[in-house]
Amino acid sequence: MFLIIPEAGHYAMYVAVAMIAYMILGASWDLLYSYTGQLSLGQALAFGLGGLFTGFPLFEFGLSPYLSIVIGCLAACGIQGVVGITTIRLKPAYQGIATLLFAQVLYYVMQILYGTEGISPYLPGFIGKAGAVSFSTIYYIGVVIFIFAGTAIFALERSKYAVRLLAIASDPIAAETLGINVTLNKLIIWFTSSFFAGLAGAFYTVALLHLDYNIFGVTNDFLPITASIIGGVGTIIGPLIGGLIVGGVLTILPVWFSFALTLLAYGVILLVVARFFPSGLMGVTRFRREKIDLQTKRRE
Repeated sequence: MFLIIPEAGHYAMYVAVAMIAYMILGASWDLLYSYTGQLSLGQALAFGLGGLFTGFPLFEFGLSPYLSIVIGCLAACGIQGVVGITTIRLKPAYQGIATLLFAQVLYYVMQILYGTEGISPYLPGFIGKAGAVSFSTIYYIGVVIFIFAGTAIFALERSKYAVRLLAIASDPIAAETLGINVTLNKLIIWFTSSFFAGLAGAFYTVALLHLDYNIFGVTNDFLPITASIIGGVGTIIGPLIGGLIVGGVLTILPVWFSFALTLLAYGVILLVVARFFPSGLMGVTRFRREKIDLQTKRRE
């Protein structure tokens, strides 16, 4: 499938790279929430920081896109990690509000510094050489990043370490009494989640060759939450499916409909899933599998 998409043209690759970025972003949020109970309402902070620290050296100084992506995701991991350290002892709701406020501060800072036009190698004053890399190459970079991120998160969720994390998410006080360092493990996953969210933002910026204040917008704060709800919280496949759907809606529908109608469709999909599939689309599959297993046992 990955090899077929480039043959479909530039627009198909654009839709695919948006989906890749949103799938990784959704998985990063779900990893944080499902396995430690921490609530980030400002995942756009790491996403935007990844884009900012990738776009600035790429567009301003003409740095290699590959090196810029590394700088971007490491910077996002470090800076959002500091935010996690300062908010780690807050209750999940307050921690979520704190991360949302940090993201909104940078939203307005970016707007003041670069205005509505943002930064891009195509704008006067920016010498970036990202255009030397073809869009098909950028697409394949995204495929590699997606495989890396998906495999790493899948391996983490299937490891013995995940059992310790689930104990923290279920009852941090009980986990503490069992000798688990709750604060340290929460910070480890916080940094890990920030790294992958920053990686998504870094790749997204390189793919678009543009960066503006909207990358820190509220839409990107709640997009990974929506993707996880639609796909199903607590599984690596769920947020990936949700990110695929959300990415498709936000990139394909605006071609034929206004952005307002696109957001309306986005909201309708979320409401339908929340009403009829409260465990997400993966929850339907899990329920059917459990029902079949139960029927099999009764026959035996």
